[in-house]
Amino acid sequence: MVKIQLDDLRVIETREVPPHEVKRILRIVEDNQKLLMEAWCDYFGY
Repeated sequence: MVKIQLDDLRVIETREVPPHEVKRILRIVEDNQKLLMEAWCDYFGY
């Protein structure tokens, strides 16, 4: 599990995920940050 703060792309928590995979996941989230933030705000009504 990897928990990432979307607004500033901070890794909050990782469990049983190798560091190279955390970097890969972070890169994917960064590439899609705008879309993810919009979806988050739409879902939660922000």
